[in-house]
Amino acid sequence: MDDYSSSSSGGSGISISGGSSSSTVANASSSGEEQAIARLGLVVDQSTDLYEVTTGRDRLLVRYVHSLCARIAVGEGLLENVLWPTFASWLKDNNLKATSYASVEIAEVILTKQDALSLKKMVNDRLCEFKRWGIAIAPALESKIAAMKVTWNLNEQAQQMANLEAKNEQTHVLLAHWGALLCTLVLTPPEFKAQTSALLSPGDTMAYWNQRTKTDSVFQAYLLRTRAQLSFGRVTGCRSKHVLSNDVTSALRVLDDNRLLYRYETGKNGKKKAFAKTNYVVLQLNSELSLCATLHLAEFVVYIAHVLNGRWQSPYLFDSDPATDPINRHAKACTESTSIYVTASAISNIDVGKVKLHILRSVCNDILIRGKVPRSDRQQHLGWSGGVDDKHYSNSEHCAVASDTPKVLAGGPPHQVWQHLGKCQRTFWRCCCRSAASSSWSTSARSCWSRSPLGCLLPRSRRTSTTSRAAALSRRSR
Repeated sequence: MDDYSSSSSGGSGISISGGSSSSTVANASSSGEEQAIARLGLVVDQSTDLYEVTTGRDRLLVRYVHSLCARIAVGEGLLENVLWPTFASWLKDNNLKATSYASVEIAEVILTKQDALSLKKMVNDRLCEFKRWGIAIAPALESKIAAMKVTWNLNEQAQQMANLEAKNEQTHVLLAHWGALLCTLVLTPPEFKAQTSALLSPGDTMAYWNQRTKTDSVFQAYLLRTRAQLSFGRVTGCRSKHVLSNDVTSALRVLDDNRLLYRYETGKNGKKKAFAKTNYVVLQLNSELSLCATLHLAEFVVYIAHVLNGRWQSPYLFDSDPATDPINRHAKACTESTSIYVTASAISNIDVGKVKLHILRSVCNDILIRGKVPRSDRQQHLGWSGGVDDKHYSNSEHCAVASDTPKVLAGGPPHQVWQHLGKCQRTFWRCCCRSAASSSWSTSARSCWSRSPLGCLLPRSRRTSTTSRAAALSRRSR
């Protein structure tokens, strides 16, 4: 008892020794925590490339940071092209300065764009990207933004309602004139150019005026590509970027009933909740030949292979350099198709309103609504599903194959001309692609078409006009 008593009260030595031990333990713990966080920081730095750009949106977001870098370079007396490659490191060493410059950058955006309905998105995009780079803004500015978001939310709702109304109107107009629009896209290049000369001035659609300087054989490919893209988007509801990346050798598969199964990858834009998802959609042969997306795509692929001797595996990018940045290649193809689409609409006296190929998703969805397709099936077809069942228990490929939505989009059962497919040794699509890969268009356009399914399955009148047009283009290209 005495020993215990003396050890607990006796002295100051014991008390000092205990304090030292606690301090040592605390320092060791703090040091271990710092080392662990530092090691974790290295792992995060290695797994995240802030400069990486894989989509057009990524490029836009990085451009916001690059703009801030330019502002800092001017303010600090540095060279922008020297600062940018090491900007991420500079931010870590100059947090307070970065916060000050970022606050000024955001404040100027708000002041210069205060009347824009999309101001909330402009500010949020910058704040999210700045946060990803470890850039904060001043607390005072954060509180002001929070107060302004009440007005921004009201503006956003008004914009969404206006966009929906415009989308519905544009969808109605397109569906009412869809056949006329596609007929315009099968004009010969001289006919198409002649009709546009009186309608458009060079300043209207510069991309189109650049395209019309191409040879007739290449311009015909532009027309066929636009028709194939419009038809494909109408029955699949795919975004343009998923259509342009279409690889006919790996993304498309022929089912036993001669339908096409299309596989494509989607991902959420942005970095906060990035994810990838595999989607499947089925294309059925149409009840009307003039509206058949499979036929339009097949004609385009055969044309690229036989007339232009191009890369038919990725037909939509036939006129771009494979070594070019994929984002630029897709943007170029989308711009060219959009310009042809706008010009064809003008020829057909169709007011398409706000010009975006994204409208094809609304067109596809509206057809399904009119066909009384249940909402869950529409969501599955357009890639909008994402519940527990879809994420963890459903096979999306089997759902696409079993769905009745392709039949609704095809207008009913396939046209009677497709009944002859059962007599072919190979399925329609495989035969078409193989003949495109192995045959030489320049030897004889007529015999080439007659050997392909397009030549033996199309009605005689259509077969003759298509073959003669292709032969004429082939002669001109020589």
